[in-house]
Amino acid sequence: MIDISFDTSELVEQVDRIAMLDSTTLAEMRLDAVNVVSLTVRKKSIDQTHAELNLSRDYIEARIARAEAKGATARARITSEVRGATLQRFGAQQEVAPVNWSNSRIEALGHKFGKWPGWTYRKGDASRGIDEDKKAAGVSVDVNRKGAKTITSAFTMPLKNSNGTGVFRREGGEVKHLYGPSVYQVFRRYITTNEQAIADTLRDEFVGRLDTKIQEILK
Repeated sequence: MIDISFDTSELVEQVDRIAMLDSTTLAEMRLDAVNVVSLTVRKKSIDQTHAELNLSRDYIEARIARAEAKGATARARITSEVRGATLQRFGAQQEVAPVNWSNSRIEALGHKFGKWPGWTYRKGDASRGIDEDKKAAGVSVDVNRKGAKTITSAFTMPLKNSNGTGVFRREGGEVKHLYGPSVYQVFRRYITTNEQAIADTLRDEFVGRLDTKIQEILK
């Protein structure tokens, strides 16, 4: 979370010009400056997150929210969802490999399909994108847009009460749903790295509005 606000008392060198404005005009200028800059900060943090993480822009936009500045405090707030994104969202693909004994090979050798001592028919799993005579061979994901990597121990599986699928792995006898980085991780780093730049931009935005208003008064 980041709060964006501006205290005009910081503009010591502008005190005489600020004194030329009535309190209502000054408050409106602060409010406008804060809202313009907070819009820019949200957009740039979304751009940065989209550049670093292989997530859809719509997904990221839905998880970086902005509350517009209102009232005397002139404070805008930008927040980001902390929870990590499910690994499926990073372009996950079920990888497959040929089975050792294909159906045609089994039939060619005269073996029968059926219950023991028969052979199991390799029908695949259409819900997971596994064709006949194929088996699961890990899941490939591209988290940071630098190329897909395969997690050999992972597999896809339909989600409960959903039409989608998730990426899972067996760990210690349990099946765990796998997650990737969160939007918040990139958002927080962007804000921390650019904190001073954001403050400078806000100052410049207000001073620019102040210049325009003073010129109008002097005319």
